[in-house]
Amino acid sequence: RMGLDLASGGERESLPITSMPAHDNFALRSTLIFLIAMQIDAAVRWASDNKAYFFSQGQAIVYSDDYEAEENVFSVSEIASGFPTHIQAAVRWFGRGRSFYFHGCFVYKLNERRKRLRRGNIRRLGLPCDVNAAVNTGQEVLVFKGCRYVSSGCRYWRIGRNNSRRASPGGNNSDLGLPCDVNAALAWHNGTVYVVKDDVIWTPASEESPARSVHIDAWSLCSWDICEGNSRAELVEELQDNHTCNGDRRFCSLRFDQTTLAGSHNAGSGFDTGTGFMLFGCWIRNHGLSVLEQLRLGVRYLDVDPGWEQCGLLGTYHNFVCGGPVCRMLKQVKQFLSENRHEVVAINFNHEMTNHDLVLPALIRHVTSQLHQYLNSHLRTVGMWPDLGHAVRSNKRLFVIIDDSVEQLPSYRTHWWIHSERLLRSTWRGDVSVGGDCDSVLVAARRECERKAGASLLEVAIFGTSTSCVTTIADLCLPLVHEVARDCGKARHVQGKAPNVLLVDYPERATSEAGFVTSAAYFQNIRNLARLRQDQCEVRLDSAIKEPGNNPHVVIFSGPRAVLFNWETKLQEPVPTRTVTAIGVDQVDASFLTQRADGLEFCSTTGCDLYCSSVTNPTNTTYSNLSSLGLPCNMDAAFTKGTNTYLFKGCQYWQRSADGHVTGPQPTTDFSLPCDLSAALRAPDGKTYFFKGENYWSYTDEGGLSTAKDILDWSADFLHCD
Repeated sequence: RMGLDLASGGERESLPITSMPAHDNFALRSTLIFLIAMQIDAAVRWASDNKAYFFSQGQAIVYSDDYEAEENVFSVSEIASGFPTHIQAAVRWFGRGRSFYFHGCFVYKLNERRKRLRRGNIRRLGLPCDVNAAVNTGQEVLVFKGCRYVSSGCRYWRIGRNNSRRASPGGNNSDLGLPCDVNAALAWHNGTVYVVKDDVIWTPASEESPARSVHIDAWSLCSWDICEGNSRAELVEELQDNHTCNGDRRFCSLRFDQTTLAGSHNAGSGFDTGTGFMLFGCWIRNHGLSVLEQLRLGVRYLDVDPGWEQCGLLGTYHNFVCGGPVCRMLKQVKQFLSENRHEVVAINFNHEMTNHDLVLPALIRHVTSQLHQYLNSHLRTVGMWPDLGHAVRSNKRLFVIIDDSVEQLPSYRTHWWIHSERLLRSTWRGDVSVGGDCDSVLVAARRECERKAGASLLEVAIFGTSTSCVTTIADLCLPLVHEVARDCGKARHVQGKAPNVLLVDYPERATSEAGFVTSAAYFQNIRNLARLRQDQCEVRLDSAIKEPGNNPHVVIFSGPRAVLFNWETKLQEPVPTRTVTAIGVDQVDASFLTQRADGLEFCSTTGCDLYCSSVTNPTNTTYSNLSSLGLPCNMDAAFTKGTNTYLFKGCQYWQRSADGHVTGPQPTTDFSLPCDLSAALRAPDGKTYFFKGENYWSYTDEGGLSTAKDILDWSADFLHCD
């Protein structure tokens, strides 16, 4: 083991980089074999156990009909002594417990219960050598062979139940709506016949319906990387310089450890397979969505409890109940990453893992096979976390964390994409209970964030223990997700990092913006940029003004943007952002409403210019020079209270009455305000708000100035990045 210390200003991690011994040939082979595209050579359903078996290059997968996913993988040599390693077709034969396997000009007849094998000549069945596939429909066996490039074409033969010794010509593949050069065929447990070619599953045509096809991922076979045909030729999008990362171009500059992800606690306990003890669903179910649905909702971190005995295969679980196959989860992650080229995702196969000796090898095999093109190994190969932009451009958009017991495996030294859970700390505490509210979780998260602020990655748990249903806990805790994120961010930003995961139950149950974990993660990433990327980003608010009339809208100017803010909901309106060019200027310094004899006017200052237009007739605009009015140029902020307008610059302010009389300057300390304000606003709630940099204050004549609060809670559009 080589200790590589790359710590420098919080930019790099100090972690051991492990070399790969040259003699570790087994580990090297296991690394390479699953990176080679394979095809299904044959498939058969045994009569002895009614299970489906798939074959490829000397390996076999046994399939679980209950979970519709791979159960296990093993060497074909375990089936029977002398079993051929590269079979070309397989079929369940007539009678009990017999299956036939074809290779070249030979047929191998297997007694499934006794594991005995007899070899015969395929020509005795009236079949040609080197057949492609075979299937037992229940009434007859169909055997396929042929290539469109030979004169005989693509053909199939029939062997009837009552005449099983001799095949007769059946016809052409096209008669069944099937392609040439098929790889395998199989009768499903419900009697449906399927034919496989490359990565496509075909259902032959019948008198009732035409041939149909689906992608082979529907079968959830994960130990093999099935070679892609033409079904899913992924178009590689040429990324432009202005591409987005997790929904926003600005996030591309954040390192992975400076990024906040919306997380799903026990992401595999949605039981989308229809399994599980629903009698206990109140306590063991953490959401009602499949993994794909969670990702489409905006979740970008999947917390998974992996096990074996709960499902009888590599599965997810919660407490004692199986949540479904890990393979199905990985297929859904692959689909999402393929469909969403700019999204970065993380999975944590966490320390609740059981049956380590079975789970770890299968987990590494499945992840490598299904997701190798997306796996990010930057930290372990370079020594520092990549930024999201690098992950997106390189298409290495999946970060996988595994329980730290994985460090004991030889494959950990060769699979650089494996991130040990030792890198991740959590704020979760088992002694934090949720009663009538979730305040105890808020307090514990704040304390644990401060205590673990220096961790490489930090997961913030926004749930606790309770005798109540998980839905009850979620309903109490989700409304605190923004506050928890803000509090934890303060501790992490000091370390040059961010709260990396906001982990919740039932993210889909949020009823308002305040409870959406995806919204909280988005706004936390805006704060991360403001605090951690000050060389590239700045918070900018130039002026603010309430829209005239009886409505809750406030217009806030930020650079070239004009944001419409709803004061009642405290949220930015979901309408396209306006631009200040609509009022004929490039930038607004200050803005205010003022009452004139002929009605209300909207006024804005830019440099030495003052523009005022009638609210009822916006085309009626007047222009004045600030200097001629006894006011300085380049004002910082302004607001109107009653009939007086207050204008601020530097450490001073001026008061202008409705008749145009100006008094001042006076010191801003009259309001206990700092110098160089950004904006001021007389709000619908009767308070006056002052803005500077990333902070804002509210002011009343009775209570004076409030403590500073975060302006980015109002709108992400106030952050401008190069």
